[in-house]
Amino acid sequence: GAALHGAGRFAEAMRVLKVGAVLNPSSPAMLDNLATVASSVGDWPAASAAWRTALALHERQLHERQLPAASHRAAAAAFEKVHSTDEALDAYAAAARLEPWNWQGHYAHAHALMHAALASGSAAAGRDFAV
Repeated sequence: GAALHGAGRFAEAMRVLKVGAVLNPSSPAMLDNLATVASSVGDWPAASAAWRTALALHERQLHERQLPAASHRAAAAAFEKVHSTDEALDAYAAAARLEPWNWQGHYAHAHALMHAALASGSAAAGRDFAV
C-alpha cells in the first residue's frame, strides 16, 4: 500500500490497505498507512477513523516506542476535517509534548484551541489547556 501511494496510485493503495486492515486489524503501521492515503485523497472520514484506531493501538501496544509527533499532527488535521475537535486537540497536545522544541507544533495546537474557543463562544471552551 505504501509503495502504491508513493507511486501516486491512490485508489489501488486504498484498496490494498483496506484489505490489509481487515486481515490484520491490530497493525498500527497498516492503519497509519491507510490514514495517510485516505488523507491524500481527501477522504477525511476514513482518515480520521484509521487514525483513531491506529492511535489507540499505538497506545496499547507500543508503550516503549512512541508514535512520532508528525503522526499525531496528521491525525489532528484529519480529526479537524471531520469536526472532531476534542480528538484534534488531544492529538495536537500529544505532538507538542513529544516535540516541545517544535514551535510549529505549538502553533498548530494554539490555532486549534483558538478555533475551538471561538466555535464555543468562550475563551476556555471548557477544557484544561495545559500541555
